Amino acid sequence: MTYKSHSPITSVDVIKLILGLALLAWAAFDWQSYSAAVTATLGAGLVWSVSAASDVIVSLLGLGPLGRLTGSPS
Repeated sequence: MTYKSHSPITSVDVIKLILGLALLAWAAFDWQSYSAAVTATLGAGLVWSVSAASDVIVSLLGLGPLGRLTGSPS
């Protein structure tokens, strides 16, 4: 598996982060009508937020490919 180096923060990263956080906030606010839709929304929001946040953090720190972070050969 090859890893591509991370480019600077893109607008897509920011949009994913904002949308993910919005989905999380909506799901948390609507917890009283807990259903499959809310669970799916919460899961999607969490995945999107973590994915975008990790991309943003890696870009800000300038750490490059994930393989270099873990010390494994890329």
